[in-house]
Amino acid sequence: MKIQLTIDQPNLDGYFWASPQNDKLDPAREFYNCWEYCMEAQCTELYGPSILEIFTTTELEEIIPKWAKLIPPGGKIILGGTDLYILSKEAIRRVKDIGTINELLFNKPYALRSVTSVESTREFLETLGFRINNINLSYTDFTYTVEGIKNG
Repeated sequence: MKIQLTIDQPNLDGYFWASPQNDKLDPAREFYNCWEYCMEAQCTELYGPSILEIFTTTELEEIIPKWAKLIPPGGKIILGGTDLYILSKEAIRRVKDIGTINELLFNKPYALRSVTSVESTREFLETLGFRINNINLSYTDFTYTVEGIKNG
């Protein structure tokens, strides 16, 4: 089973669509409780490229380990959000004006509840038994994704 965790992205073919937009989920507000529709070690890929920013960092420390249990050895987890350091660097460099920065951060269909970083996410996934396979950074919208493969 492959799971796509998203607030506003359309369903990807071949993925279970864990989104509040999926009216088949009950209750939709708890769409991220993947353990409700997937058993431990049965999710070959969990894809949430912008999911981290909808949770507080305290919530992430509780939720990510639960998601990690769903991934079997060799399975992938792809997580991301807004990177504090990219945002700070680009703001200091004044690459974008304050209006554009506010638009990128706060004009989303959900409330931004945290900013994280590539490094913090990478380190956290490693402590959960994942080998980092790929990291993507976007200086355009201050985001990142970290792809981890679960160690066998």
